[in-house]
Amino acid sequence: MVEQRRSDGARREPSGGSESDFERCVAAHDRNMARAGLNVWVGAEPTFTDRFSEAPEWLCEALGSDKENRARQLMMQLRERFPGGVVLRSLGRQYSGEGRPRWCYGLYARRDGEPVWLGPPDRLLDEDRVLAPSVALLRRLERRLLHGLRAHGWTDDPRLEEVAAVYALMLKDPSITRVDQLCRALGYSRRTLQRLFREYVGVTPKWVLQRVRLHEAAERIADEPSADAAMLALDLGYFDQAHFIKDFKAVVGRSPAEYAAMCAGPALAA
Repeated sequence: MVEQRRSDGARREPSGGSESDFERCVAAHDRNMARAGLNVWVGAEPTFTDRFSEAPEWLCEALGSDKENRARQLMMQLRERFPGGVVLRSLGRQYSGEGRPRWCYGLYARRDGEPVWLGPPDRLLDEDRVLAPSVALLRRLERRLLHGLRAHGWTDDPRLEEVAAVYALMLKDPSITRVDQLCRALGYSRRTLQRLFREYVGVTPKWVLQRVRLHEAAERIADEPSADAAMLALDLGYFDQAHFIKDFKAVVGRSPAEYAAMCAGPALAA
């Protein structure tokens, strides 16, 4: 049952006499919202919006920097309220014409107050306030996780070391830009490597290799914003600059030129 109100805004008593628990909860919620000065606007689907903004992200677009910044601020407030909670980020669909997938932030915490997460602070939310976690801290976290898993009967899988070795080679050798080069360097057949990644990673080796190279491209642009994008695309194995720009924007959220301007600051952006 949904609470009903008269045209003057006053609450209408439900037919049948006494309130149900649900109706009392709804009434308490309305009072809390009124005290906080908040309004909930509902569009075609449950969502938050800014009634004072005419920006596309608050009218018709699914994504936008202001929307994501507000989501981060909300997550920071929730995490302060629920210390020990773990921040989870999910990717949604990416429709035709959209530069990046849709996203979702969630905070998971226990009702009894026991911490869910004992690892390093989440850099996504505290990137301006928290130092990068040390290697030693990450190693301690890894040992604790492994100890807990083994205590529950989990065993080590030797093939995980194979996956780690493939990924390490992707990072180490920037000249490897295609899966067939990776196979030759490691002595795998293409089918074997694809099966290994499908089972242990969940995506293809091409997908992982492409993202490693695109992150490399972002780092190189950040170091040298005036670098030639066409030469950079060739270095990364792209023979079509338009294809490189499309892939870069899908991963980074901006085109190479936009990202370079952002990294260079006002001088180049102007």
